[in-house]
Amino acid sequence: MLRIALCVRDDQMSAALFAQGREILHRRKIRCELSCHKDLAKVAENVSRERKYYDIFILDGTDPACLSFARRLRLANLTAAILFVDRDLERLDELLRCRPSALLLKNAAMERLDRTLASCCDDQIRCMQHFTVKNKDGLLRIPFEEITFVESRQRLAIMHTKSKTVEFYAKLSEVMQQLPQDDFIHCHQSYIVNLRMVTKLDRANRCFILTGGTPVEISKSNYTDTVSRYSAFLEN
Repeated sequence: MLRIALCVRDDQMSAALFAQGREILHRRKIRCELSCHKDLAKVAENVSRERKYYDIFILDGTDPACLSFARRLRLANLTAAILFVDRDLERLDELLRCRPSALLLKNAAMERLDRTLASCCDDQIRCMQHFTVKNKDGLLRIPFEEITFVESRQRLAIMHTKSKTVEFYAKLSEVMQQLPQDDFIHCHQSYIVNLRMVTKLDRANRCFILTGGTPVEISKSNYTDTVSRYSAFLEN
């Protein structure tokens, strides 16, 4: 799940961008948390706690505080997308120094937002290094490299990592869509495995043996494809 922070001083423009942003994300089925802020205090606080707390920023290009924040942000975070909303681009040189993904003029912002926001979301998803879980404990970001395997028990997905187990409601097919396809395999209706955590393919018992000795079953229907994928993975 992505996180987007919207901070535009003009209340009317902010409300319009927030409403259209939510509609775009819903229509395109992009899992995302879009938050609207009157000022930068909460945004800055979240970023100070976790440098990559947000993936996309929609900032007011006419606000000196937003420009100052964007400059500091870009020095610490090279991958986040920054979209500036501006009236007339009087500060164009300053805006460009922050290497924004797009500049949205207020009279055309709504028309450009759909394509621009969707493109930024696609780019951020491609460069993601973590899986985002939203459950009773809040919003958790789990690095892909920490995930050992994921199992399904009815409607519950249980993600096993090197240090903990995290439970949340999701279908494994939905989980698989958010994982690196080269490293993870849906080897059984009830299991997804991180191939980097496999120590052995036990052909006799038709299962993977993972780091720590945990066996994970491979289904009959997926066996041939799974063995082929695992062999190709070892060769790379």
